[in-house]
Amino acid sequence: MKSTSIIAVATILCSLEVWAYSLEDYLKEVQTKNSGMQAATRSIKGTTLRMSEAYLYERPNFFLNSQYLNDQRPTSTPSFQGSQTLRTTFQTGVMQQFKFGGKATVSYNIAKTTINGASPAALPQSNFFDMAPQLELTQSLWKNWLGRELQASEDMTEGQAELIQNSEKYRYKQLLMNAELNYWRLALAQQTVKVQAESLERSTKIKDWNYARFHKGLSDESDYLQSTSALAARQIDYQAALLEQKSAARAFNTLRELQADMVREELITPHDGELMSLSIPVRAGNREDVEAALAQKKIAQAQAAMGEEKNKPTLELYGSYSLNGRAATSGPALSESITQDHPAAVIGVRFNTPLDLGNLADNKDGYALEKIAANYNYERKLFEQEREWKDLLNRFKDYQDRFLLIQKLEQAQKEKLAKEKVRLNRGRSTTFQILQFEQDYANAQLLKLKNEADLVATYAQLKLFSGATYEQ
Repeated sequence: MKSTSIIAVATILCSLEVWAYSLEDYLKEVQTKNSGMQAATRSIKGTTLRMSEAYLYERPNFFLNSQYLNDQRPTSTPSFQGSQTLRTTFQTGVMQQFKFGGKATVSYNIAKTTINGASPAALPQSNFFDMAPQLELTQSLWKNWLGRELQASEDMTEGQAELIQNSEKYRYKQLLMNAELNYWRLALAQQTVKVQAESLERSTKIKDWNYARFHKGLSDESDYLQSTSALAARQIDYQAALLEQKSAARAFNTLRELQADMVREELITPHDGELMSLSIPVRAGNREDVEAALAQKKIAQAQAAMGEEKNKPTLELYGSYSLNGRAATSGPALSESITQDHPAAVIGVRFNTPLDLGNLADNKDGYALEKIAANYNYERKLFEQEREWKDLLNRFKDYQDRFLLIQKLEQAQKEKLAKEKVRLNRGRSTTFQILQFEQDYANAQLLKLKNEADLVATYAQLKLFSGATYEQ
């Protein structure tokens, strides 16, 4: 009764509308619906767009400053300095940072000053405009010498973008690989259910045949009991196969973000010839996770360089030159500001240095250790990549060789079972022998499916080394 209900369930499942669903169809659906892959795609595109952010440091910058001053502080000579000074200033210009550690600023400065309370005799012009075009140059002579800190900052920004980009590319390709593995898991689970269903059907027929012979007095009850026991074992195997199929279907649907325990599609498994014709993907360059480790090494080196530079003493040579004009109204002040009548030149040196030398030494040593650690991590990634590649190659070859042997075993077990059934019908064999041969044939089929799963899983992992872009 129990076997009848199981077969009925299987018949209902098989009667549902199904359609062929290839690996390419599934991967496209996962790429479209999986939010993790969508996030990775946008992250990759985002880091690609901001890769040039590192070079913004050396691009020209426009600036505009404005200030209003209302100064009513007491003065030492009110007749000359007045009791209130009102001053409005505007400054606009362009600043350029250079790779060699220099900086140039070209600006135009406008100021309107009003001094209230001053004696006209002491200060005839109490309301006036100041206008001055100015050029200022600064050159680092110690910290950031030849732009080392600027270059390190650029390297770090660029390395951070490369780290995120390569990490997301590798995550994207791993999601695709997992999708492929889930496809093959479900496809082979479906095939396993068919194998177990066929085995269950054969065991049911053997049990029914022995039941009829027993009631006709043509065989012992032990044959019937033995076939009944074998049928119960096949029912357990079939139920286990159904549970694995259900679990595989949940994982299959999860990646395409469906809340369902059933897959209506009929997945396509490769033919034996297709499995044997699989060729090893051509390896090209490092995987993205190794490139991410290289970017991390680049970041650590840049951070160490920046740490060393930012803690160095500052020694700068600077100078400025401006043309100046002053008048009661803006027009004459503007005209005068473009003449050489009232130039102003400044040249100077700036110096400052930290005094906590012990802390500085510790920081320097810390950055050096982080740089060494990142280098070790990168070397380890390279080693693991090479080791994994060789292991996968060996496993792939072993699985293909084993597949040929399992094919021969399956065919032999199939022929052995068929001939033994003929001998049983002639009364020259036993029920136990048939059941044993039937189980041997089912085991050979299952062993073949297991080897197929291992083979396609290894092939999917090898594709991570192919050098294909994440889109491909």
